[in-house]
Amino acid sequence: MADDLPAVLELLHTSEHRWRTLRAEGEEWIDAERSGQAYRRNMRPGALMSFRGVPGPADRDPSWKVWLSPPRSRVDFGGPHQSRTVVIGDGHRTCASHPHVVGYRVTDHRDDHEQSLGPAGALVHPVLLAAALELTVQGRGEALGREVIVVRGRARPATRRGMPWITMGADELDVAVDVERGVLLWSEARFEGAPFRRITMTAVGFDEDLDDHLFAFPEGAGELPFPPERPRRPPADRRAGDGPPDGVLGEPVGGPQIVARADSVVVAVDRVVAYPTGFELGVTVRTRGGQGQRSFDEVRRREWRGASAFPGESLQVSVVFADGRRSIARNFGRPPEAASSGVRLVPLSGSGTDTRFDQRFWVEPLPPPGPLGVVVEWDRRQIPETRAELDAGAIVAGAARAATLWP
Repeated sequence: MADDLPAVLELLHTSEHRWRTLRAEGEEWIDAERSGQAYRRNMRPGALMSFRGVPGPADRDPSWKVWLSPPRSRVDFGGPHQSRTVVIGDGHRTCASHPHVVGYRVTDHRDDHEQSLGPAGALVHPVLLAAALELTVQGRGEALGREVIVVRGRARPATRRGMPWITMGADELDVAVDVERGVLLWSEARFEGAPFRRITMTAVGFDEDLDDHLFAFPEGAGELPFPPERPRRPPADRRAGDGPPDGVLGEPVGGPQIVARADSVVVAVDRVVAYPTGFELGVTVRTRGGQGQRSFDEVRRREWRGASAFPGESLQVSVVFADGRRSIARNFGRPPEAASSGVRLVPLSGSGTDTRFDQRFWVEPLPPPGPLGVVVEWDRRQIPETRAELDAGAIVAGAARAATLWP
């Protein structure tokens, strides 16, 4: 098998000269948790890492298509929330759609072919792998009816940073090199022995005559904001009931109380401040070791808020009044606007470190007499529905002591 290594290196270096046109379809699979762990390991100290939405196989359109007739290119690939992106290049300019833009944005052509082609980029432009990885041949096989050489790559110590994106965070990468054309028909990146990303061609064709219309920019394509700026609502427009009144100093009530505990996580109420119309509820999450995914950077603390605190997880916080009325916040997201119970549990702000997250809620109205339940359920962290009780009477009494600053 070692005899195949020189042939592999030549294939990777000359791949782009071994075909006139290329048409391919494929799929990308990602394990969200292991992918986050792998990428964090590759981040420089002080760098910030952000994920939006809930990435992963259940939330992504995994399919992609690519057409190449150099210097022209076109790619259609999926993203979070089942969105699609189309990128067309003519060698001088790039025309790209975006899930949040109606229309296309035209910019100067990117030299980074690997990135501009989405998931397909590393498969059809594999030349950088030879420089970034120490390669060993695993054997020969077949994919899509074509002969391939299966190669395993491990990062060279000096090149762990600045590697091709397909290798980012991976302990090792297996690829199938087409013995005739030099492109990769599939790749699998692994972290601590388990795969976290696979990119696989499901169809491929070479040297076909591709229609020119595939590479034509859509009519009306031009410069568009990418993504568009969203106007900020001035604070004065804040809807009544979205938080404690600014003209009142609330009255702190009670002390910290643990609501739920598991092997590596504790959820507690650490703040209750009473106001005439409701109360502020502080929930703190403490973890032993880093978060399972999407951890905060260890050097420059990163604030998250809302559903971005624990994306992809199932944390539920509820308040239950003594008369049975309740409201639920899932992953710190805003509850339905018209709660049938009449109780509102509104997430206000959150921040934390890699082992702590603090979330403030606004609860209205004031609770009736009797026990006030705070309920936590978090399947991902092995916490079943668990309840702790606060003294509603103390909250109502505290509200009467709150100081109104102006009549």
